[in-house]
Amino acid sequence: MTFYHMTTGLIPFGNLDDRCDLLVIPRFWLFYPKIICPWWDKTYLSCSHPYILMFEMENPPDYSRFHLKANPFTILSSEGIQNIEEIHVSQSADSRIAEAIANVEKGASIAIVLVGDLGTGKTQRLRGISHLIEDQGGMAVYLKVDSSDIIRTTVDIFDFFLPEGQPGFLSRLRRGKDIYVLNKDNYDSSELGTSLRENMSMYGLSALLLDEMENIMIATEKELILFFEMLRQFISAMPPGCLFMVACTPEGFNRMQELFPAFVVRFHYQLRSEGLSEEEAVELARKRLEKEREPGREALNPVYPFDESAILLANDMAKGNPRIVLRILQIVLTSAACDELVDLIDDRYLSSVIRTPTSVDEYISRVPKDLRDVMSLIAKHYSGGPVSYIQLAKDTKAPPTQVYLKLEELVSMGLLEERKGKYEVVERVRILLQEEPQEKKS
Repeated sequence: MTFYHMTTGLIPFGNLDDRCDLLVIPRFWLFYPKIICPWWDKTYLSCSHPYILMFEMENPPDYSRFHLKANPFTILSSEGIQNIEEIHVSQSADSRIAEAIANVEKGASIAIVLVGDLGTGKTQRLRGISHLIEDQGGMAVYLKVDSSDIIRTTVDIFDFFLPEGQPGFLSRLRRGKDIYVLNKDNYDSSELGTSLRENMSMYGLSALLLDEMENIMIATEKELILFFEMLRQFISAMPPGCLFMVACTPEGFNRMQELFPAFVVRFHYQLRSEGLSEEEAVELARKRLEKEREPGREALNPVYPFDESAILLANDMAKGNPRIVLRILQIVLTSAACDELVDLIDDRYLSSVIRTPTSVDEYISRVPKDLRDVMSLIAKHYSGGPVSYIQLAKDTKAPPTQVYLKLEELVSMGLLEERKGKYEVVERVRILLQEEPQEKKS
């Protein structure tokens, strides 16, 4: 028996490695319409996130039929793509950021907060700024904040400035890997803020870029006061030629604004990382497809094999979130590449691949294994919802960023609905969940 692995190709059944785990594959993941095994709802094999799927099929996806070298939507994160600027779709926030960088290069000190949902390009922008500053010979401190631990986050920032083996203030912060001398009792916000400013001022051009700051916002208010007072000390007297930029979700920014208005008011710009417009979604798909187009096989339709109607529907389903748009297009293109009868992907074909479940079993079977923790909580602990991603992050003890992204992917698949910042099962499934206990009783 042979299974197809989206990344590595055909793999004999007996040679699967230890990373694979048993997983029920939902119908819309069985990309080839004529499945060899009629018992589609039995156990298939799949690898872990991000959707590295294995499924039994007669034909692997043949992207060359569409004049493509590979599926251009497989890599979702900007961190895994070289020359990301070639496929970046410029939006209004980008021109404001470019203007700010130009002023910083002339010696200005500018602070920016970039607010937007996960998957809307905040990380891509901050990493791009980091590379730009370094290419100009400056010092860029880019940190993805992945926990609510203010001690770890503070030490991670100062690690950028710590020469190995050199004693001094910075060397006193850490005793060893994950062992900190700095603690909440000796955390001197004023001293730390001053030291941060002094270290950044050693460079004529510098940038402090703190990404995913929503993760730290679930720390206690007492801890946050210490951390943000350090940042306030820094932002209040930034050295010349310095860019300070913070990126976070709307929920994280609202809490920041509520707790620390004196800090937030010091930002020169408050920018929004918006969702894609219809034109921007088509442009994103065009650039991705162009990057993987076989040489000399340019099509009259620049988004071939897609009809624009499919891209617009994907963008509507994803509510303009670029990451989720890419996820949908990835799944649908793989499906089409496995079916020799499909020569154009339109909105009707996309709808046939991604559809609403018709039973509780099908609903559960559609949930990827790495997303089942939040789905199980919503269905069992919260009776189908609604519940906020912050609450689910506390329950699962996972970073809010990670939980939010899982929920948004489930929304894009039609497995959850989002209303006013809270998540719940779709109405049809709620009815099925209510009927299930009655069926068990009878």
